[in-house]
Amino acid sequence: MNSIISELTYLLQIKETAERVSLIGSAYKRKGMVTTNIKAKSGAYSNAALQYKRAYEIKGSAYTLNNWIVMQTVSDIIMNTPAKQIVFGSKTKAEIIAEVVWRKEKLSVSFANMDYWQLVDDVCYDFSLLMLDDQRVREDGNWKDLEKKYIRLWRRSGSKGKRIAEIENFEIISDALSLSTSKPALRLKARVDNLRKELENILQNDLT
Repeated sequence: MNSIISELTYLLQIKETAERVSLIGSAYKRKGMVTTNIKAKSGAYSNAALQYKRAYEIKGSAYTLNNWIVMQTVSDIIMNTPAKQIVFGSKTKAEIIAEVVWRKEKLSVSFANMDYWQLVDDVCYDFSLLMLDDQRVREDGNWKDLEKKYIRLWRRSGSKGKRIAEIENFEIISDALSLSTSKPALRLKARVDNLRKELENILQNDLT
């Protein structure tokens, strides 16, 4: 993973793009997943958040924003960051929540468009809002609604490989949250694990 990150970083010397920086963020996520040393694992996940933030600043796409929110929130939980100190770049948590809500309202998803990653933006915004609000995490209905959205989406679009990628991402998030024993971390990890297991069952049953 270090070699991959090094090679991707070299590409930035040729031209820095949001896509290349996002790839480095994804590489750090996977590095965190395979790392056993706790300090190094935490550092890898923190670096993933930084890279997605950097990618978002280059190109504020739904992908870069949602990945930044998720990994930054996880990193804050791991580090037990006080609520008043939680910020997203120059924005407060309240401002970043408002931006996600605004983006959701603007989003016009048409299932006639078979680009899976565009169709999944709305679902990812919902997940980001859950990550940003511990109170929303506590409510069963929010997670059931998210699961239903995934089922609806998967019935219409997305290859098996893309579905597996989504499930693997939840596995990474769960692994990162395992670094903390705080109540918010345990609560969120339990929810993420349950969602992942439900989606795995759906995948195994091939949505029949």
